[in-house]
Amino acid sequence: LLDTVFDVLHLVTVLAARRDVDAARIGVTGISLGGMHAFWAAALDERIACAAPMIGVQHWKWAVENNQWQGRVDSLAALFAAATADLGELSVTPKVVTEVWMRLLPGLLNGYDLPVLLPCVCPRPLLIANGELDPRCPLGGVLEA
Repeated sequence: LLDTVFDVLHLVTVLAARRDVDAARIGVTGISLGGMHAFWAAALDERIACAAPMIGVQHWKWAVENNQWQGRVDSLAALFAAATADLGELSVTPKVVTEVWMRLLPGLLNGYDLPVLLPCVCPRPLLIANGELDPRCPLGGVLEA
């Protein structure tokens, strides 16, 4: 995930260097995983003037704490099945989910989850479009952040 966000930041550099691009008006958008990339890129790079992630924005820690992680886990079933076995658990639990997130993205739940990243985009325009019933990106966590 983070390597692809780096790719987006590199693309911003390329676009900003072009004479036919107004570097002050570069925006990002994306759907689902692309929405994650767009949001994180905007949080990390002030050269991005605005962002409109469509789906993909989520509060990872909130999902674990509020038992709303199943939709995201289901989208990565093989990974979580292997992690469950490696951790000696009988089924996927919040502990397994937390361990996977922390191994894939160390520090995610405390260091750069949605409540930390959201203020990094401000005061630039940000439109988050998440479905009210989206099981992968629960709206409750977005609203709380």
